[in-house]
Amino acid sequence: MLKVYYIAGRIQMESLDENMATFNFTINDNIPEHLILKILSKLPVKSLKRFQCVRKSWNTLLDDPSFIKMYYENLMPKSENFDSCILLKQEIPDTKQHNIFLLSGKRYEDKTKLDLPPPIQDKNEGFQVLGSSVNGTICLSPYGEIVSGNVVFWNPTTDEFKDIPLDPLMINGYDVTFSCIGFGYDTLRDDYILIRTGDYVSKGESVDEEQSYLPSNCDPCSIFEIYYPNGHCRRVISPDGYPEFHPYSETEFGIYLNGICHWRWLLSDHPYGDESAYKPYTFFDTLFSLDVGNNKLITTLICEDGDDDDIYRQLVVLSDRYLATISMESKTKCIDISILGEVGVNESWVKLFTIGPLSSIENVMGIGIHGDILLRKNDDELVSFDLGTQEIQDIGIKALGRSQTIIYEKKFQPIERKTN
Repeated sequence: MLKVYYIAGRIQMESLDENMATFNFTINDNIPEHLILKILSKLPVKSLKRFQCVRKSWNTLLDDPSFIKMYYENLMPKSENFDSCILLKQEIPDTKQHNIFLLSGKRYEDKTKLDLPPPIQDKNEGFQVLGSSVNGTICLSPYGEIVSGNVVFWNPTTDEFKDIPLDPLMINGYDVTFSCIGFGYDTLRDDYILIRTGDYVSKGESVDEEQSYLPSNCDPCSIFEIYYPNGHCRRVISPDGYPEFHPYSETEFGIYLNGICHWRWLLSDHPYGDESAYKPYTFFDTLFSLDVGNNKLITTLICEDGDDDDIYRQLVVLSDRYLATISMESKTKCIDISILGEVGVNESWVKLFTIGPLSSIENVMGIGIHGDILLRKNDDELVSFDLGTQEIQDIGIKALGRSQTIIYEKKFQPIERKTN
């Protein structure tokens, strides 16, 4: 909520941010403009978007590079968190070998190679780090669609692990293939959770061998499910108006932030069984946000025509507070960073930066621990890009194959307490 008052040459504004904190202050016309901008640069994105209507000059603040730079600097942590580091999952191409490294230091000069937990070492199969770390624990999950399998919860700080078999995902009594796309926890049940998805169509309606086929009397659908390791399951149906959706990328997974699991999904306006099979249709790159506490699922449009193979887009978290996307266009080698002001409000995306072109860069790996961006060069070298100085710094390690990077915060919290 925003309230604006103009009294005796003074502007008084009151707003509630996403955490229901009240911003209530008065701006005198005689206050220097640079002080006003400094105040505005410290507001949450949601409040800043609303305050654009107060003065004409504020309406273009988000197009001012100097203000955007000031705003981004205020987003970044002011002191170094010595428990935070970068976890790099490195995959050696054409082999079944995987490595896990922890990278820390001002230039990521401290590199520690970790021993993988025995269930992963013994299987010697490909795996993915599923989204964010939670309470010092990460989830290692099989690649792609499966009917059954295991995930491994692992705390690299304590080296504790738990091998967890997954129950089948069933619809109307039939097992269907599913993918794990998110990892978080439910504070009310004191239990870690997985977000799983599965979909199927009736026979004769698709030639996609990767989809599950059920008898023709079953209606086609796609589902999301919250899966609890202790056996409790809760199903979430996709929002109305989205008859069909598909994973956008098999190498990108959800983010857990403040009790909400977020993930990107590619939606289509072309329903199953539509007779106009060859009619051009639109894809929507969409953010799904699931509140684990109340089981509420909200969507936010990122962009239309999200099937553009020339654009690589990744979901990240800035300063442990804000959802953002980092996008790179393969042809121009330019990178855009946009931040979300409010979940469920499509117009609240704010573009902070456009960087480049960076001709030596292959794609984006993620966000760093110093407010930097982690990138992979054409020769697979992992590098850090400083948004302030616009300089690229070699880290001295390769991001081979289907490598991943996540921000990992070291914690000594046991896993068992969360899974019993």
